[in-house]
Amino acid sequence: GGLLSTIVWQGIMIGTVTLLAYMYGNSIDHNIGSTRAFMTLSTVQLVHAFNVESHYSILDKTLFSNRYLWGAFLLGIILQVILITVPVLSNIFKLVPLTLTQFAICAGLSLSTVVICESVKRFTNQK
Repeated sequence: GGLLSTIVWQGIMIGTVTLLAYMYGNSIDHNIGSTRAFMTLSTVQLVHAFNVESHYSILDKTLFSNRYLWGAFLLGIILQVILITVPVLSNIFKLVPLTLTQFAICAGLSLSTVVICESVKRFTNQK
């Protein structure tokens, strides 16, 4: 597919995992749903940077070759955790603390995009 179709399906994928995080969290509490959606969307964007770095599989090259990308990823995660755990900041953004399980669900949903993108890369790059 072309660039436009890639942008469209990846946008749908990111939107879907974010909505899943919200819906499941919202069934517990609206604030938890909103916080989980925020965490998933911001984490999936950080993770997705690895997906779009190359048309080839991230497994075909040294995963840790781009130290700046890893630095940005770690900084982004740290900033998200700070936003949720520092009361002054979490109140501004209307975020609530998440349990370890809820964090894990957000991480799993975010990482699922790697599995999906890697599968598509493997399928489309086969000659």
